[in-house]
Amino acid sequence: MAEDKYVNQAFIRVNESGANTLTFQKLETGIPIYEKIGWVVHRLDYFYVTTVVQFPADGASLSYGISAMDSLATVDLQLAAVIDMNMITRRDWGVAASGALRLIPIVKNFTELPGGGLLIPPNPLYLFVKGTNLAAAQGVDVRMFYTVIKLKPEDFWELVEQRRMIGA
Repeated sequence: MAEDKYVNQAFIRVNESGANTLTFQKLETGIPIYEKIGWVVHRLDYFYVTTVVQFPADGASLSYGISAMDSLATVDLQLAAVIDMNMITRRDWGVAASGALRLIPIVKNFTELPGGGLLIPPNPLYLFVKGTNLAAAQGVDVRMFYTVIKLKPEDFWELVEQRRMIGA
């Protein structure tokens, strides 16, 4: 596979299998796991279809993001398999308001990182969604902007190793 000069796009959609259920959807890239390439993700545009009424009370939340595994029991930034994670949470202060602003897409821009983006393995790659105290099952879409780079064997193993998290 050749390196890219211009950006590529990928799209993933995931819907919870039931309300408040952690659900994953794999991005089918057609790239073998041990192919010595990486994706440099420059930007992620997240779209969610949740409405304010789906967040019935203070503390209701929607978590979503990208991971390298679909066998996680929970999603947390401390897990090496979690590449990117976001959360929308309802918070009530004082008297309830009658309106809300909604900003979509939620854009994650990685172009300021060294190398111009976030280097990730292209396979396996999953979009996940998980509601907490929500009224119904929810869904999230993501559009990913990336370029493909060839990796030397030592760089490939460094990429594989980067999914190991160092921390407390």
